Amino acid sequence: MATDIQQNKFDKFQESQLRHEAIEFVKAAIAAAGLAESERGVTWGVTVCPDNETIIRLNVGNVAQLSVQTRRAASRESSGNRFQVIVAVCKEAVGWLGIPGSLRSQEGFIRWVDDSVVLIGDFDSWANRLFKKKRLALAFAQHAREASKRMPDSNWHNPLVNRLLDS
Repeated sequence: MATDIQQNKFDKFQESQLRHEAIEFVKAAIAAAGLAESERGVTWGVTVCPDNETIIRLNVGNVAQLSVQTRRAASRESSGNRFQVIVAVCKEAVGWLGIPGSLRSQEGFIRWVDDSVVLIGDFDSWANRLFKKKRLALAFAQHAREASKRMPDSNWHNPLVNRLLDS
């Protein structure tokens, strides 16, 4: 059962212009990572509008494995794109070609996953193709497997999202 806060955040998400595209992106991420439906709400979950910048987030264990966020005004000036994707991958698994130039990288969740980096890119550019790039999908899946532990808080999955994920 959802908490009042989860209900409010879900209602806010439903008003987002990006809700359909964000759900499809998260579904693609769940498939790419091979996350078992039976583990939803236990080792992984989806939250919506957990903070003022984040529209949707896929949590695996202690890790924000994927987020779709509103860009801050300063970073919006350079690309004009209002939304960004943030995904955690194992850097070595990206392979010898490295990280595509249109993605920025920064240190990831090294406390929980060795070799963790976070990739950041424009939502419009990456939402439909990130998991079609085999090396990025494999690096994402490896990171999710290594991060996979019981979530520290069951509220890191909003049960109201289930119907969106199942449709």
